[in-house]
Amino acid sequence: MEIIKKRGLCIGVSAGSILVHKSIKLAGWGKEGDPNTIKLKNLNGLNLTNIAIFPHYKKRLAKELNKFRKIANYPIKELRDKQALLILGNKVKRL
Repeated sequence: MEIIKKRGLCIGVSAGSILVHKSIKLAGWGKEGDPNTIKLKNLNGLNLTNIAIFPHYKKRLAKELNKFRKIANYPIKELRDKQALLILGNKVKRL
């Protein structure tokens, strides 16, 4: 993680993109969320960015994602399949 914090590169796909935020709570949210079958109590992520990423976004998930946005105290960027988010310092760009 030290190399990432010193301008290294981190590529997360699917759940890996959720891990870069301070929390992985978003992974279990909504009807398509992953169930916590192992009763994981520590939902901390890697805390590399203050932006939570919601992968595999589809328009039909907009209502439930907006419900999560209302209770979250951080920005959330939804990504459709084949999209990416480039975060360089304070600059964020959807690719």
